[in-house]
Amino acid sequence: PLHCSNAMLSAIRDFVGDNYIEGDAQAEEAKLKASFPFLLQDGENVQFAFLGRGGKGRDSFYLTDRRILERDVTGLTGTSVKYVSTPYSKIKAWSVSTAGGGMDSDSELEV
Repeated sequence: PLHCSNAMLSAIRDFVGDNYIEGDAQAEEAKLKASFPFLLQDGENVQFAFLGRGGKGRDSFYLTDRRILERDVTGLTGTSVKYVSTPYSKIKAWSVSTAGGGMDSDSELEV
C-alpha cells in the first residue's frame, strides 16, 4: 500500500488545486529586483509574497507597502510575463471567503 504523509497530500492538493502558499517576502523582493529592476518603485518593499501551485507554479502575487502586484506567466515556455499593478488607493471593495473544510482548504481574497 502507498503511504503518504498529511504534508505530502497537502502539497499535492495545493499543486493540483492551484492553491497559493506564502513565500519569503524578502527573497521574492530580491528576485523581482534582479529580474525587473524598475518594477518596484524607489523605497517600495514586498510585505507578503504568495506563490502559485503550492509554491511550484509560475504565477505569484505580492502585497507591497504601496500596492498589489500580480505576476501572470503565460505560454507553454513561460516566456511571456504580465504584471498587473493595483494601488491600494484604487481598491473600492474586497471580500474574504474562508475555507469550507474537506477538500477546500484554502481561503480566498477578492479585490
